[in-house]
Amino acid sequence: MMIIARWLRLLPLLGIGLAVAAGCATAPTQEMSDARQAIQAARDADAARHAPAALGSAETLLATAEQFIGTDAYESARAEAVAARQEAVKARNIALAIGAAEAALDRAYSLGAEWGDSRKLLDKAEEAAASGDEAMAVRLAGIAQLQGENAINQYYLEIAKMLLLEAEQKKTRMSPSQLADLKDASVAFRNQDGKRAHDLVSRLLASLRGATER
Repeated sequence: MMIIARWLRLLPLLGIGLAVAAGCATAPTQEMSDARQAIQAARDADAARHAPAALGSAETLLATAEQFIGTDAYESARAEAVAARQEAVKARNIALAIGAAEAALDRAYSLGAEWGDSRKLLDKAEEAAASGDEAMAVRLAGIAQLQGENAINQYYLEIAKMLLLEAEQKKTRMSPSQLADLKDASVAFRNQDGKRAHDLVSRLLASLRGATER
């Protein structure tokens, strides 16, 4: 009787254990969805070009997860799906960093302002991406992007400097609003904001030329 009573007391605990086990045995629907979405986001970021190693790893892990689901090995499938998402996030991070650096360097090149060693940094970032080193790829790409942006800014600063000198010689012809625009352009130049200084003084000179033609 004592043994029976003991088993009766254990039945609720056994029920809980079975319920937990049943819960763990469910298909990893959410994890699979997360992995698929992460892989698509990586593809959208051009990871196939910029981070093929990480993207390929993510796709392989997802395919393995799908195979495990086909055999009801749900826990193994869940682990593979989680790993697939992690690899996809890595691929997207790398692709975004390299893509941004490439865009900045291409813009600098189109202006004839690209710095000599910037492409080498980008090449090294791509080499790191190929080996799956996310941290190094992102770091090097970030440096390359910054160099590209600095080159672009320097280009506009140099042009703005010449245009500001031209504008200063025409101050006596300026209206109060044009003088305010000149001041804004000068402030932008002093703050090393090349594009803003360039755009402001360019518009100012264009308005002065337009007034002269009328």
